[in-house]
Amino acid sequence: QLKANIQAAQIRLSGEELNALDEVSRIPEEYPGWMMKMMAGYRDSTES
Repeated sequence: QLKANIQAAQIRLSGEELNALDEVSRIPEEYPGWMMKMMAGYRDSTES
């Protein structure tokens, strides 16, 4: 198992593969960050 783990650590991924992994493993933004962005967008749309 140690040999398999060491070999797995030597894997090379393309930029496309890394981007796909980044996209599916993105952690959702926590409160209150998402709420502040949502409210800022709401205020921006009502100030015209």
